[in-house]
Amino acid sequence: MEKPEQLRLLVVEDSELDAITLVGALETAGYQVRWRRVQTAQEMRRAFQEERWNLMLVDHQMPAFNAAEALELTKKLNYDGPFIIVSAGISTEEATALMRLGAHDFLKKGDLARLVPAVERELDQARIRAEQRESELRYRRLWENSPDAILMIDQEGRIRFGNPAVQNVFGYSPKEVEGLPVDRLAAIRIEELAQAAREASLSGGGQPLVLLKGRNKEGEELELEATLSAMEVGGESYYVAFVRDVTARRRAEQALAAKREEFALARKIQHRLYPKTPPTIPGLEIAGKSVPAEETGGDFFEYLQMEESCLGLTVGDVSGHGMGAALIMAETRAYLRIVAINHTNAGTVFTRINEALAPDLQASNQFVTAILARINPRKRTLAYANAGHPAGLVLDRRGEVKLTMGRRDMPLGLFPGVQYREEPSIELEPGDLVFLYSDGLVEACNDREEPFGQERALETLRACAHCPPQQAIDSILAALEKFRGKKPPQDDVTLVAARVLSFGKDLE
Repeated sequence: MEKPEQLRLLVVEDSELDAITLVGALETAGYQVRWRRVQTAQEMRRAFQEERWNLMLVDHQMPAFNAAEALELTKKLNYDGPFIIVSAGISTEEATALMRLGAHDFLKKGDLARLVPAVERELDQARIRAEQRESELRYRRLWENSPDAILMIDQEGRIRFGNPAVQNVFGYSPKEVEGLPVDRLAAIRIEELAQAAREASLSGGGQPLVLLKGRNKEGEELELEATLSAMEVGGESYYVAFVRDVTARRRAEQALAAKREEFALARKIQHRLYPKTPPTIPGLEIAGKSVPAEETGGDFFEYLQMEESCLGLTVGDVSGHGMGAALIMAETRAYLRIVAINHTNAGTVFTRINEALAPDLQASNQFVTAILARINPRKRTLAYANAGHPAGLVLDRRGEVKLTMGRRDMPLGLFPGVQYREEPSIELEPGDLVFLYSDGLVEACNDREEPFGQERALETLRACAHCPPQQAIDSILAALEKFRGKKPPQDDVTLVAARVLSFGKDLE
């Protein structure tokens, strides 16, 4: 055993010669001894006030003091070092009784050969006790400051200790939980505690997470996460449970899962309603695509049959997300298909649809933005109506903007009685490109929060001045993805394009 730098020895002895003999034996063994001799309780108290001692050698019987009294005094003075009785006239029965009271060893003055081994052994044991106390102190500090409730449970399944966080989790004070059966707080049996502790031991230190149902002091049900292990304290075996209330988190997870299911269903509704293929119109080449974001939006696009063999190209966007937006999208699309087939004026189509939507949407504070470009192949013209939607474009064969189909009227569904108007028509020529889009295109941002904007879309369209519409759409989506980088999409992107090839005399 490694010798301490200095052995602080308190000798309780009425014989100075005997005390010197004891010190000499220790110094011969290599100890550097700083020592003091006392003969009474008063002297012993004073000695502890003035110094910290790590070894006591105590005579059994002195004129004014004895070993039993010294042992009792050490408890009041919080001394936990070796207490070794060295006496010439002590019986085995007396020594055994003193050891039951807390003495660590005894030996006779005439047989000091055991002194050094006894001191070494007891100093080593004192060091172990000190380390255990320090460990217990660290545990106590950890437990007292832990945000998790910590329960120490005996082999009968009763709680013997609870830390302050018990009150936050279960509503009981630490004193109130002492003695309660653990199944009062958490739905777990003693057999399950033992099994979880065994699994923790077999896992090499990792404690498996156990999900439990629980109940607080008010009787409210709790969702709990717990780690369980076994430990010994004072020679007794206990189970220790670190318990966390995850009720709010689990409810949030369940709500999120339900929301995801709702989004998935809404997304299916949207995809089923998108046009599968564009219509075949002599003199026109048409394409459309909607790219969903992670959340479900209310984007839609449609190719409409209108009176006088006109073709309606429309893109719309329902405010909000989720199932509600998807259902409004489906409702709006149905109205468009029914109304458009009986009308040629885009403004009239929106007016009729608004009258149908407004009673449904006013209470929900939702609305629909939409643009409807009406192409008349026979007259080679395009007219449009715009209900609060991003401006559509018509580009000529050189890529120059021929028409901006800007916002003219308010979104659909806000107020009944609104009269929407169709803007005067323009003549279409071979090479012209009609381009409609949702705000998910121009408002998409990169990681510097810069929007993609209409001008970037125009640059890509100009580079595709003679491309088929599908190629133009694919080029814009590729440019958008490159611009956005790693930033995830925040909204759906919906695009419709139509290229004028020719309007031959056969359509006259």
